[in-house]
Amino acid sequence: MKIYKYWLIAPLSLLSYLTGFGQFEGKVTYEVTYAAEDPSLSSLAAHFPGESELYINGRNSRFQQNVSGGGQQIFICNDDEKKSILVMRFLGESFKVVFTKNNIEQLEENLSYDIEHSSDTKEILGVTCKKAISVVGEDTLAIYYNTDLFEGNMLPQFKNINGLVLEYETIQDGLHTRFMAKELKPQEVAMEWFSISDLVREISFEVFAKNFAYKKES
Repeated sequence: MKIYKYWLIAPLSLLSYLTGFGQFEGKVTYEVTYAAEDPSLSSLAAHFPGESELYINGRNSRFQQNVSGGGQQIFICNDDEKKSILVMRFLGESFKVVFTKNNIEQLEENLSYDIEHSSDTKEILGVTCKKAISVVGEDTLAIYYNTDLFEGNMLPQFKNINGLVLEYETIQDGLHTRFMAKELKPQEVAMEWFSISDLVREISFEVFAKNFAYKKES
């Protein structure tokens, strides 16, 4: 198992802004924590990102996080150009994957779990969030989201949830990854943030799916 498979936990968790509609312009900062019964996974998680950032401007978004060894992951949805782009930088190299709408739907099919909406709510950073739950094996995952700040879908794992998700958890190969928004900051986000240089090497979706994409257990 390649270590950078785990690097993709967050980008794949926030991969579907293709049809998003945003009312909030600014930056969301998430604290990322990990838990696993397997000691080797817990040790491995010490090298994973402890923080991630999401920038939103209308229908455009940019999710990014730094990884150990000087690497970085960036996922961009540029609605003006109708492009969704994943950029990965590690070991001194950079490459990108350009996703079509069909590619996003393929990932959703592989990743998605059933969810149930709840009448419960929770305040996160002064924002009232709705609650939804998903049962994965013996685990019950909670997702908290707000539909006033963002009306699109953020999470292929939970594709029936539309809204700005401020807290959620995923499970991959026994590793629980929890995202909790710790700052919601309105600010101007320049359009330059939603483009990537043509000089960055591009790989096909098929190569990406074979070597990096996660498929849930049935």
